Amino acid sequence: MFKSNLRKLLLLFLIGTLLLPKVSITIMAETVDTNRISILTYNIAGLPACFSSADPEKNTKKIGELINNFDIVAVQEDFAYHDDLLSTSQFPYVTEHPGNVPFGSGLNVLSRYPIKNSENITWNMTHGNLLCPPPFYHGADELTPKGFSYQRLELEPGVIVDLYNLHADAGDDEGSIEARHNNFVQLAEYINNYSMGNAVIVLGDTNGYYTRECDNIYESLTTKCALVDPWIEYVRNGDIPEFRPYDNIMDDINEDLSGPNYETIDKIMYRSSDIVSFNFIDYKIEDELFIDKNGDRLSDHFATSITLDYDVSKDIKLSSIFGGSSGKPFNFIEKSQKKPCKVTIRAGKRVDAVGMYYNQQVTSAGGDGGEFYELELEDDEYIVRVKLCQDKKYCWDENQIYYIEILTNKGKVLSGGTKTEEEMIIDAPEGWQISGFYGRADKEICQLGVIMMPIVIEE
Repeated sequence: MFKSNLRKLLLLFLIGTLLLPKVSITIMAETVDTNRISILTYNIAGLPACFSSADPEKNTKKIGELINNFDIVAVQEDFAYHDDLLSTSQFPYVTEHPGNVPFGSGLNVLSRYPIKNSENITWNMTHGNLLCPPPFYHGADELTPKGFSYQRLELEPGVIVDLYNLHADAGDDEGSIEARHNNFVQLAEYINNYSMGNAVIVLGDTNGYYTRECDNIYESLTTKCALVDPWIEYVRNGDIPEFRPYDNIMDDINEDLSGPNYETIDKIMYRSSDIVSFNFIDYKIEDELFIDKNGDRLSDHFATSITLDYDVSKDIKLSSIFGGSSGKPFNFIEKSQKKPCKVTIRAGKRVDAVGMYYNQQVTSAGGDGGEFYELELEDDEYIVRVKLCQDKKYCWDENQIYYIEILTNKGKVLSGGTKTEEEMIIDAPEGWQISGFYGRADKEICQLGVIMMPIVIEE
């Protein structure tokens, strides 16, 4: 541990002004066409070879080849050999490489499913730098923008999952322990604010154990976000490990690594939504896959994988989204399983806000600019079409929603904003109605999609 931390700290100190971020590329491959998905998390130890705890100069291309066995892959410590990883992996969607140390987080996602949004968020608290006494003991967590990344994946049109890839604070000292627990609290708050109503996958290098009370992962993250950890739920039949003395962890590699008595820090958790339900198939520590010809591990971490089947609701549908990725996510899904009685918008040059009334209770998103418009819906009147236009306020900005037009089955129209050349028309399927919105907004609507439900005729 001391030698590894020393080498990492020296690396960051020596090359901090020498290395420039690298730009990722996208390699096209066939997409999946079944409802079974395989998911992998792997800390690939990708520091430059002379400082890494493994041998990434030799092993990264092999890792890239082997991760092709999976549908969604989250990697950590993907720093100096990202191009090697891409040279042998074949995924149609890859996040933009955030750069080498000390500029990048080391977090990347490779997926066979479209990545609709991608953001990197740094931790509010980290601990460990050259000035922390004793020198080199506390890790190097403050010397890279360590944190978590957020990606919105589209398993199929209208079937979205929010993916969170994390690398938590390392170290055994008091400052590192406090920072790591704070990391889990921060991530849970972000998930609960930004992924309301959505299916979620959380995976990565937690640097934590359920057996450590100071980490308190189960209460701070797993339970807080209503996540399922398949190792606890299915491998241990719901038995949560009891707290133990700090160093008494379940890490005996002579155990069955995929069994109930071995806990890894490289975890995968998930939750379902009203739109998509996950069904557990398999959990595995991939100790026999990620090895070289001599049987040696390709990284100083084990890779963890799970396999899930997913079912899509027959009672709720989501459209694809339109617009940019700025603003904060919102979702009307908790209320939109009822027929709205009124729809509202605020609009001027752009669309400022959207809203729906359900039994006289309003759910809305956006700001208070523009003019206010509303449309009362009769008992037998339904929204059947929404037309959207997008554009950029400035050439360097993200797209946002410039125009909205809402059409009912009785031909009534509610519209506002400015029409542009880039448009999307969303038609509800026959027998369905548009009952809500989801997307992203701040003072204006940045991104928009619709929620649909079957038309129920009450007698």
